[in-house]
Amino acid sequence: MKEQTTKLASISPEMSKEQLLLEKAGNYIWKAKKPRRCFQCYGNKLLSVHHRTHKYSEYKSTLRHFREKHLQDRRCHMCSEDLLHEMHLRRHAEDVHRLATERNYYPKEESGSDIDTD
Repeated sequence: MKEQTTKLASISPEMSKEQLLLEKAGNYIWKAKKPRRCFQCYGNKLLSVHHRTHKYSEYKSTLRHFREKHLQDRRCHMCSEDLLHEMHLRRHAEDVHRLATERNYYPKEESGSDIDTD
């Protein structure tokens, strides 16, 4: 058993670190309530591991990145799902990856609102 572990480690220790990093990032993206990693970048195998696993400092930074870089995409790189329109990508991002890209321009009124109802 020890021989196999040493054998694997001696083949490519750098590769195993990258694989571990990718696995942790993928698990994080699937489980986080407000992910700070971009699922589109993570799923794009053409990007470097550094870019695929980049973690933003805040959830809203992830949203900003997604809006600026990925709204023209018509395929979810993480799920390999083709999407017809931007609206479908936004919906998929929210329903599957918990990335709510729609801004709420009309927040719910709270009691004691200063809106005139006369």
